[in-house]
Amino acid sequence: MISVDSFLEKKKRLTSEKKVPQPFVSSAQKFHFIWIFECDPNEVLRLRNADNVLNMTSAIRKISPAEHANFINRYALIPRIDFMIVNDEENISIGGVNLCLTDRGLEIGKYIGESRYLGRGIAKEAMFSFLNFLREEFHGIEILARTRRDNSRNIHLNSKLGFSLCDDLGDEFILMKLKFD
Repeated sequence: MISVDSFLEKKKRLTSEKKVPQPFVSSAQKFHFIWIFECDPNEVLRLRNADNVLNMTSAIRKISPAEHANFINRYALIPRIDFMIVNDEENISIGGVNLCLTDRGLEIGKYIGESRYLGRGIAKEAMFSFLNFLREEFHGIEILARTRRDNSRNIHLNSKLGFSLCDDLGDEFILMKLKFD
């Protein structure tokens, strides 16, 4: 497993080089990624605190503006990488993808907070691009996805992305994994 120091060093290099996943097309619209700290914090909070996101994550409550400001202020020291998904045509953020170093290993996350973009394959295309980015930057690693067991859409999407079930985490969550060669 990658160490916190190695992860933070890689994150520092990626941010200094302004590296992001490749843009993608879904539902005949173009999308690109930006680092979370380059995005309007109110937009991030609106998306992250959307009911459809809260209902499908482990979040117990909405994130406050002060909590988000603290997160951004400490971002360089936190072992995670976050990109916002931006619709090129409307120039708005619609969701995000992330990679967190946890006690279990490297875990991905994804969400579409803008409800009018749900069910259009955008999360799938965003994750293909994000996983290709991670494959290039983190060689020979295993990526985990912790998913609510009642989130059948996410489980199905993770399976399409190449993840397989690896652990049952109790009543609410399962763990899926994907190995990079």
